[in-house]
Amino acid sequence: MGGDTFNLPVGPSDLCFDTSEFMKESFSADEFLHNYRNAASLEQMRDDLGMYLKVLRNSMIELINADYQDFVNLSAELVDLDKRIEDIRSPIVQLRSDILEVKSMLSGTMNEISECLEKKREIRMKQIASEEIRRLTEKIGKVKDQLSSANENQDSLLNLLERLSLDVVQLEFVVKLHEKHISESMKKDANEIKSLLLEKLKECFLHSIEHHDKKSIGRCLKIYLMLNEIRNAEVTYRQFVVIPKMSNIITESNLQNDPQGLVGIYAKIIEFLETKLSILLSITSSNPNFKDFDFLINSFWTEVEQRIELSMNSIFAPGNPDQFHKKFTSTLSFLDSIQKYAKDSSVIKDHAQYKSFMDKWNLSVYFLIRFQKIGALIETVCSKNLNELFISDQNNFKLEPFSCTINSITTSWSEDVYLPQLFNRFFKLTLQLISRLCTWIDQVLETDKFECDNVSQSTYLIMIYLDIVTLMKEFPKILETIVKKASKPFVAQRQLLENCFNESKKSLCTRLTQIELKVAQDLIANSAPYLKQVNDIPRLYRKTNREIPTKNCAYVDHTLAATKEFHEKYNKSIGMEKVSQFLINIFTELTDQYYNAITEVLTSVQKTEESLRRLKNLREKGGSGTAAATRQGMSDDDKIRLQLQVDVIYWTNEIETFGITKSQVKKLVELIKFVEDATKIHVADDK
Repeated sequence: MGGDTFNLPVGPSDLCFDTSEFMKESFSADEFLHNYRNAASLEQMRDDLGMYLKVLRNSMIELINADYQDFVNLSAELVDLDKRIEDIRSPIVQLRSDILEVKSMLSGTMNEISECLEKKREIRMKQIASEEIRRLTEKIGKVKDQLSSANENQDSLLNLLERLSLDVVQLEFVVKLHEKHISESMKKDANEIKSLLLEKLKECFLHSIEHHDKKSIGRCLKIYLMLNEIRNAEVTYRQFVVIPKMSNIITESNLQNDPQGLVGIYAKIIEFLETKLSILLSITSSNPNFKDFDFLINSFWTEVEQRIELSMNSIFAPGNPDQFHKKFTSTLSFLDSIQKYAKDSSVIKDHAQYKSFMDKWNLSVYFLIRFQKIGALIETVCSKNLNELFISDQNNFKLEPFSCTINSITTSWSEDVYLPQLFNRFFKLTLQLISRLCTWIDQVLETDKFECDNVSQSTYLIMIYLDIVTLMKEFPKILETIVKKASKPFVAQRQLLENCFNESKKSLCTRLTQIELKVAQDLIANSAPYLKQVNDIPRLYRKTNREIPTKNCAYVDHTLAATKEFHEKYNKSIGMEKVSQFLINIFTELTDQYYNAITEVLTSVQKTEESLRRLKNLREKGGSGTAAATRQGMSDDDKIRLQLQVDVIYWTNEIETFGITKSQVKKLVELIKFVEDATKIHVADDK
């Protein structure tokens, strides 16, 4: 054969398709026709494909002719191939059968050997167990006799127990190792020996504790540790030392009869800890080998907590918030005293009984009672009529809602009310109290009909204004108190607390601005009507032959009266700077209205003057030709202008007496220039 690869013969060059397309593995007739649909018509495509088919047929015939001899040889070689394959198949099958038989024999032999080895190992283990059991039987009898006859003094008994504890440990090891081969009676004997040893050890342990023998206590703990009976030691101390004492201390009758109440009971418990338990704690804490003993939690705290929960559950009742607070705070102090004796205070706090004990204190109900009491108080105050809210300078406040708010906030963070576990709730309550005060201020500002017989609405608003300023002065002190009361996580977020507090401060500052605007509007409303009297000035001078004006008109004093009274009354209480800002806003609005009124008058005067001038000119033209006598002196219109100038100068001087410059009042400088220019021009015209 020619080779492994085969190339299609090349067709005529004028074919409308590429012959290599037929050799692609992904060749598809549909795709082929789709690709060459625009290369030629279907008729031409058919003719080209037929032409190429003839080329392929010729190529195939040439290929067969070239390799004909190879095809003939291949047929000859395949004759009798099946017979030859069958001849070699039988020996191979026989060989496979022989191999499987040998494998089966080897597997059987290996299993027999393994069984024999296992039996031999079991026999060996039985021999060892028998020897160990013999020794165990002798040791059990020996230990039992020694424990039964042990009546020595404390030191001798401890020496004996130390030796026997090693034997008991060995007994336990042998029993565990040869458990299958040891009878139940022998296991029972071994358990009885350990129980007897623990009973003797308990007597020594309690005797050592009673006599405060630190050395003997340490030796007893060492034996407990050797026997892996740490828990037994803790239970023994709880049962024979803690329970008898706590059962006499922690009772409901003692709670009711003790002069100090719960504090007195806690003091007795701490006294027991200091006088009795402390020796054990000092021994276990000073020796690293005893680190697994925890008498404080497993012997002392678990019993104390359980007895408090069962025998004095009345302390958890939150119905009387004052009593609840005292009991809870004294409990926290009690727990702090216990934690001082712990190796790690977090171990106590993470203990399940500690968490259960703390959950018994229903702090949510306590806070709800406090919240309702404080909230009801401020709601009652804010619901009163405005006439009923005046107070006699209590805490430098003039109105009761402010005094009530600051007192409520102070009460919330007082030692008798606040609890560290409720910090976030009390902080929220503080913000809610300030928010409620802002709501009350809004109600006063938005009231359509002000109902207060004693003072005017402006005076009442100023009192609110002064109380807001006083309250905000207390904010730094309140915030400092809150930060001091906060636990470590909240102290680390002091900036966040300040930001929350500043939001409340901004709310109050917004109300200050609203009050300033409202008071200014009231003062303007009282003063502005007098400015209408500017329109009466022309009637005063026209055809009245009045003297040249040198004094201001009365309307200017009347317009300034309300602002003067405001300045005198509140300059000290509000402060000169704030009062000046009030007056600047007021005078800016009044000056604007004053400017418009004067502009209207001067425009009217000018129109009247021009009309008279035109009439005079007409009369002169229609007369005998003799000129009228020139009128001597200042005209009525000039007197009007001069009076306006005198009034504006007086207005400006009075504003400056308040410490306000001309430039601070919008349009004031323009007003002065306007009347000066009007007066100069027309006086010059007359001349």
